[in-house]
Amino acid sequence: MAHIYKKEYVSRAKNPDGTTRKKKLHKWYVVVEDSSLHGKRKRKSLGGFNTKREAEKAMPELLHKFNSGELDFTKDTFEQFIERYLDGRSPWKNPGKRDTLKKRTHQDYGNMLNRYVIPVIGGKPLAAVSTKDFDDIYQTMLDAKLSLSSIRKLHGTCHKVMADAVNDGHIESNPTDKCRNVPSTSAIKHQQAKRREQRPLWTAEQLKEFLDGSKDHRYWLMFYVSAMTGMRPAEVCGLRWQDINFEDQSLKVNQQIVDIRGVKEFDSPKTANSKRRITLDDKTLELLSDFKNLQSDLIETLGWEDTGLVFLSSTGSSVSPNTFSSEHRKIVKHLGLPHNRLYDLRHLHQTILIASGVDIKTVSTRAGHASVAFTLDVYVKPVDENERAAANVLSAKVFGE
Repeated sequence: MAHIYKKEYVSRAKNPDGTTRKKKLHKWYVVVEDSSLHGKRKRKSLGGFNTKREAEKAMPELLHKFNSGELDFTKDTFEQFIERYLDGRSPWKNPGKRDTLKKRTHQDYGNMLNRYVIPVIGGKPLAAVSTKDFDDIYQTMLDAKLSLSSIRKLHGTCHKVMADAVNDGHIESNPTDKCRNVPSTSAIKHQQAKRREQRPLWTAEQLKEFLDGSKDHRYWLMFYVSAMTGMRPAEVCGLRWQDINFEDQSLKVNQQIVDIRGVKEFDSPKTANSKRRITLDDKTLELLSDFKNLQSDLIETLGWEDTGLVFLSSTGSSVSPNTFSSEHRKIVKHLGLPHNRLYDLRHLHQTILIASGVDIKTVSTRAGHASVAFTLDVYVKPVDENERAAANVLSAKVFGE
C-alpha cells in the first residue's frame, strides 16, 4: 500500500536589519506500508519532492523496491525514523488506532524533537544513536539554563520514542535507559519553588480584583468559570451546554479544544482522569443559566451556526485557547496586577480550596489529577493564609489559646 502526503515546515532567514523572517514551505513524500509482518506495520518514506507530480512518478519504483525487500529499515537515519514514527502515530491519519498519539502530544513530540534532537543527531543511523548522544543534548540544555522540567519532558519523549523503536524491532535496546543528565524530581521541585518565590500566585483579593476589573470583557464568564471550577483553559473552551446539568448542579469535562499549528481542533481530555464531573456553586449556575438565554438570542439574531459550545468568539466560532490566554494577559497588564498566567487560575483554585480546609481528595478529583500526591507535590503552593492557620491551630491545641 502506498500514499502521498504533503509536509509543511517553516523556513527562517535573517533580514539585512537583523530581524528574522519566516516563510512557509512544503515538500511531497511517498509512503509505502506493509502491515503483514508479525502483525506490525513497516513504513518507508521517500520524500523531498517539490511537486505532487514528482512524488507520483517516484511511487511505482519505491513500491517495487519495498515489496522486493531492497529497502533496509536498519539503515534509516534517526530523522527518517522520527518522520515515520510521527506519521504512523498521527491521530489524523490513523484515527481510533490504539498506538496513535493525542493531537497535542503529537504536536509536542514533533516540536521538541525537531528543535533539540534532530539538529544534533538527525543524520546518524538510528542503530548508532547512543546514550551519550542524548546525555550531550541534555547537558547542552542544562548549560543554557533551560527549564529542568522541559528537559525532563524531552527525555520522556525520547524514552517513549526509542522504546517503541525497540518494540518495533528497529534497535535492540533503548539508549535513553541509562542517561545521567536527566534532572531529578527534587531538582525540578527546587527550581519551581524558586520561580514561585519570584512570581507568587494571586491572593483571593487579587483574584476578585481581576474579576471585577474584567467584568465588561466578552470572555469574563470564561475567566469566572476557570477560577470557580479549576478547569484547564482548553477544557473551558471546549465546554458544551450538553455537558452542564443544571438540575444536578454540575458539569462534565468531556472534551477540550487545542491549537495545532494555528488551527483549532477538538480533542479528548488530557488524561483518563481529566474526564470528570465538577460540582458548581449556585452563583456560577445562575450566571451560566442567564448566559445561555442571552447566547440563544444572539445566535438567532446573527444567524450563527449553533455549535452547542458554551463560549463563542465574536464571529460565532469556538474560542482558541491561545486567544483566551492572550486576552487574559492583556487584562492583567492593564489592571497592574502581578504577572500570573491564565493557567494559574487553575492553580489558584486548588490552593484556595486547600487553604480553606477542603480535603485534598476532593480537590484532586475536581482537578482531574492522577493522585492526591500529584496535587500536593506539583500544583498546590504554600500560601501565607495557610501557614498562619496551621500555626494558630497548633498554638490553640497546645496552649488552649
